[in-house]
Amino acid sequence: MGFLQVNIPLKKHHDVMKKYWDQLWANYTDEYAEVFIQCWNTETKQMEALLPIAEKVRKEGLVHYFRIALNEKNRTYLQQDSFDHKQLKWFMIRFIRADGTEGIEVRDYGVETTINQISTEQAEKLLQLFSKDNIEAKFTKDEDDK
Repeated sequence: MGFLQVNIPLKKHHDVMKKYWDQLWANYTDEYAEVFIQCWNTETKQMEALLPIAEKVRKEGLVHYFRIALNEKNRTYLQQDSFDHKQLKWFMIRFIRADGTEGIEVRDYGVETTINQISTEQAEKLLQLFSKDNIEAKFTKDEDDK
């Protein structure tokens, strides 16, 4: 198992991010039990939308953190209502498995994505997907990968 890093250039970001977001939800999020979302304190509209579905909210300095269970209702909301002005609404969203391990992390409003604990086979499929739009993606194997 290794990790995949993806960077979507800002000039391409608004054109391709929604497509990749939909692919990510459809094919790679079933194993996750919750998400951890970070918003800047000034993003009051985004925070107000998350409050009704958040299990836990924590304010820390200039940011608020929201822990949200991935039940069917929340999955639908997060997948379908995640974009504002053609970018991800939140600065960071991290997907967490039931055992507490982190998997997918999307940062900088969707520009940077890291997928942890991913097999070489899974990574190859994603590398092909991103290469179709000339998106920079790199898979780093761990010592157990061949």
